[in-house]
Amino acid sequence: MSEWLIETLVWTSALMVLVLLIRGPVAEKFGARVAYSLWLLPAARFLVPTFETVVEREVAAPTVLPAAAVSAGGQEQALADAFIVAAMRGQSEAGGALAPAAPSYDWPLLLLTVWAIGAVATFLIYQGRYIAHRRAILGPATKVERVGGIDLMVSPAAPGPMAFGTLNRVIALPQSYADRCTDIELDLALEHELSHHRSGDLFARQFGLFVLSLHWFNPIAWKAYAAFHFDQEAACDARVLARRGPKARADYGRAIAKSAAPARLLFANARDTSLKRRLKMMTNSAHRPAGTLMMIAAAAILLPATASRAVSVVDVPAAAPAAPVAPVVPTAVQAPMAPVAPVAPVAPVAPVAALAAAQDDHDGLHIKLDVDDDKDYSEMTAAERREFDAAMEGIREAIVELRAEKVEVRQELAEEMAEMRREVVIDREEMRAELAEAEAEIEAAIAEIDAEAAELRAKGQDPEVIKASLRAAKASLSAMDIDAVVEAATQSVDVDMVISSLDAAETGLEAALADMEARRNR
Repeated sequence: MSEWLIETLVWTSALMVLVLLIRGPVAEKFGARVAYSLWLLPAARFLVPTFETVVEREVAAPTVLPAAAVSAGGQEQALADAFIVAAMRGQSEAGGALAPAAPSYDWPLLLLTVWAIGAVATFLIYQGRYIAHRRAILGPATKVERVGGIDLMVSPAAPGPMAFGTLNRVIALPQSYADRCTDIELDLALEHELSHHRSGDLFARQFGLFVLSLHWFNPIAWKAYAAFHFDQEAACDARVLARRGPKARADYGRAIAKSAAPARLLFANARDTSLKRRLKMMTNSAHRPAGTLMMIAAAAILLPATASRAVSVVDVPAAAPAAPVAPVVPTAVQAPMAPVAPVAPVAPVAPVAALAAAQDDHDGLHIKLDVDDDKDYSEMTAAERREFDAAMEGIREAIVELRAEKVEVRQELAEEMAEMRREVVIDREEMRAELAEAEAEIEAAIAEIDAEAAELRAKGQDPEVIKASLRAAKASLSAMDIDAVVEAATQSVDVDMVISSLDAAETGLEAALADMEARRNR
């Protein structure tokens, strides 16, 4: 357990450092939402199982002796025990009582206990602060309305617009903020907080606090959690601007600038990160599917490569011995030094869902009519007719926009796939070089074990078991098909499938429009 925990903390720290290094270039090239999804790598490392290698070792089977021999052997054993007792008594009389053994401390257990106390204390302290802040905000608050299961509150104790709560979801804002903002700015600020709830950002913050508590002693984790907060807010900005379009960028920037509030760990508020960097990133609210594809491929390679390894030694009876031997008291098997298990085969890259980013732009088209479905146009009131006509016009505009977007989506996907294939050629050669280097290191380790075989046996370790695990690891590396991984990644996006989904959406809109036109003519 302690070995797995140490390996997990080390590898999650390494993945945090990796994300800290590449999040900026990824956000610039592929968009803030892809950069935010990079934080799944260190989080998912906690869920990677331990890969175990089983090594069989032959042991001599005990020989069954006749009853007479057993009886004679029992008498001899009794005489040997009596002789040992007499010798111990003589040594005690000659040299006095045996000195008590010096006290020893279980340092691994002590360190594990300190780590566990720190982790639990960190988690409880920040949960306690969250509960105190929540009560302070909701105490004097007034409920305005409930939107999609989320309570919209106005509270004088709220330092700015903020979203919080995973089960009882709340958006709170001070009355002074509503007075300072225009209607458009207030609407955009509320959509920002609603997006936090709808995208599960508050659950992500809770899990982030759990990971941070496990790394309470680690400065890398605290820096990574601050960067995770920024990327989450930037991704939320990108989602809002993707729905509203570039024309809303100026109003949205002013709304964010007016949302000054102190950063709190489990509260999502629009201004808890660097404003200047946020406004700069708003100029690139795109979400490129190639970035998501590359992230999935990286996870499929990195996570199994960092998984914990273990070697289990199983004793199997050897062939029948030539001559019977006396039974030997079995000794505990010593754990092999630095066991290495074979690298797990890379999981196939899952296909990217039919251009989720393009479909998100049309998810907002929800036309709701407060008109009875059975009522003809001639039976409607003037207000109902206006609403009905506006809905028809909205559908017509959506159809025109969808037809234009199909051409853009096909062209953009073709360009992204071509660019990704060019980049993959370079990555493929780097991965091959790394695999060759890893195999060479394993060969060097095997040679080193051969040179130190006598010393290892003196320590109770079996060099053959260690070399078997290393050879298994090398075989696993040699079996990795880099070309297959890259090919699966490049074929994950089906352009025709994406266009077919857009065609289906267009067909549905046309059917709805035809139905409404038929009602209008009745």
